Amino acid sequence: MHLVIISTVGASLIINYARYVGYDPFKFLDSIDNMSPEDEKKWEKEILSYLKEKNKDIKKTSAEMASIFSILENENLKDIDQIDLMFIVSDTAQGKLVYNIYKNFFEGFIKSYNGKQIRCYYDIAEGLTYTDLEHVAVGLPTVPILLSQWIRNNMGMGHKVVLNVTGGFKAECIYAALVGIMADIPTYYMHEKFKKVIMLPPLPDALIRKPKEQVEIFFHIVEKFYKDLKQKIEKTHTE
Repeated sequence: MHLVIISTVGASLIINYARYVGYDPFKFLDSIDNMSPEDEKKWEKEILSYLKEKNKDIKKTSAEMASIFSILENENLKDIDQIDLMFIVSDTAQGKLVYNIYKNFFEGFIKSYNGKQIRCYYDIAEGLTYTDLEHVAVGLPTVPILLSQWIRNNMGMGHKVVLNVTGGFKAECIYAALVGIMADIPTYYMHEKFKKVIMLPPLPDALIRKPKEQVEIFFHIVEKFYKDLKQKIEKTHTE
């Protein structure tokens, strides 16, 4: 059985790295969108070196690192033979850069945790950019669509799925947390002031009225609703 940790992803790694080397973090973030492929590779290598250097204090490097390692410490890995880290990234150069760094760090440097092999995967929340509010509105419905697909597919294969909503744009985290709680999977959040993740409490059965055998129906409804919503928003913005 795999332990599948699905994480939303933000820019805290890039911001923390920029502060570490004395750059203006927000100017550095803005510059990423205009970087050449060569520059992206350069900074990918530099930030990866930063993670390796800070390995013994890895939780301080980003929201994702802090929460993922806290989740691993919290989960019972006795029956787990592989750890799958699945990242939802924004439709930006920043998002892709951060994922590439995480993949190289986990698969190329860490490789395993307590003897369990680590593999990384990602998907892009299509349309989720931070250019303006309209782009955010178009992209947000992609998040629950991806989540419903990932959770359904991995649960169908008998894997244990948990959701980490610590990183990323807060509106994105709200969407993600709602799906996780309604799907009745462990949904974690980590506040920057605390050293451990907390598991968000489930909704009362009387409120959601969703027996576990109807989980497939739930995911189908979520996926269809947000696909329709995304189409309506895109149509409104093009008229």
